[in-house]
Amino acid sequence: MRVFLAALCGLTLIGPAFSQSRDEKVARYIKDMDSSDAKTRATACEEVGKLAALRSAYGKPAVEPMLRLLKDKDADVRAAAAESLGKTDEGKKVAEPLTTLLKDDKSDKVKLHAAIGLGLVGPEAKDSIKILRETAQKARADMNMRLAQACQRAIENINGARKK
Repeated sequence: MRVFLAALCGLTLIGPAFSQSRDEKVARYIKDMDSSDAKTRATACEEVGKLAALRSAYGKPAVEPMLRLLKDKDADVRAAAAESLGKTDEGKKVAEPLTTLLKDDKSDKVKLHAAIGLGLVGPEAKDSIKILRETAQKARADMNMRLAQACQRAIENINGARKK
């Protein structure tokens, strides 16, 4: 019992240190989003997405830089930014840009991750359902079942029929 209490006290004392180190990591990843290397930019988005999945507040400072990366010339960067934006709990701010990306991007990989991001946004992305349906229909016609399924799952998540 004493060991348990000591461990609990230790975790209580070092908890804020872990939180601060996550904030520092997010700041570093935001800096990395300006890198000239596409892989570094994509990894930075993915890492922010992982942190935002733990606690959405960690992703909030990176929303604007990731929104800018939706226009990056590299498809992997756009895809990473799209999915990570869905994890930030900034649905009103990210739903429209993700919908535009889903509709207009030429890369199926980017469209896939935009659909995933919209599904993660949930009900705040209701306006994207029409585009998701159209994209799913076109993906089925093109035999791109991964994209069609991602669109369908996103619609289910937005409508609340499926848990995230």
